[in-house]
Amino acid sequence: MARVLGLDDVGLDDDFFALGGDSLRLMLLRGALETAAGRQFALAEVFAAGTPRGCARLLDTEEPARPPARRPSDRRRRVPSRTANPRRRS
Repeated sequence: MARVLGLDDVGLDDDFFALGGDSLRLMLLRGALETAAGRQFALAEVFAAGTPRGCARLLDTEEPARPPARRPSDRRRRVPSRTANPRRRS
């Protein structure tokens, strides 16, 4: 947590947001936790953890790995090209 916040030292019960954390840094913290744990966490879980002690509890939790999150590009519909439109006249 200290690295994400750019601090030298953070206490076990120091609140992430009271130390200057924001939504962007929360995403970075989630990424760091996922790398350390080798699994994914919901952003709400990281938000609820709130302190280094809470984050440690997340890392200690034995849960099955979640499937990878869908990226926005995975959800995009493929739009046919205009040349495929039979009603289009040349």
